[in-house]
Amino acid sequence: MKSKALGLIVAVAFLLVTGCNFNSPARIYGSFYKALQDKNGEIAWQYIDKGSQQDFNNTAFFFNQMGDAQVNSAKQAWILVVNQHGARGLPEPEELAETVIEGNEAQLHFSNHRIIHLKKENGEWKILATATSDN
Repeated sequence: MKSKALGLIVAVAFLLVTGCNFNSPARIYGSFYKALQDKNGEIAWQYIDKGSQQDFNNTAFFFNQMGDAQVNSAKQAWILVVNQHGARGLPEPEELAETVIEGNEAQLHFSNHRIIHLKKENGEWKILATATSDN
């Protein structure tokens, strides 16, 4: 019995040491991309940072002003955009060339020269879904 427990501890330690991190920026982006590809705005919403979520209040306001849709919240605006566009224009996860992590910020560099920004919120990586500047 002790040898089974020791084996389990060794296996878990191996996964931790080898970087099998289920909350890595690349894994989060992969899950986010899949949700967008499936046009599942509810799930994709969970992967974007709070600032991006709040920025979609402006999108909701815009939709309402244009009379295109009755949108009552940032989340509804996000879901509408995801339903219309899915993952169009975003790099595929398989194109990831490099991950750069600096503290609580990360950049995913793709082979097509696109960069996706992430930041940690409450210990979890979140996608910055609104425009950022790469100065």
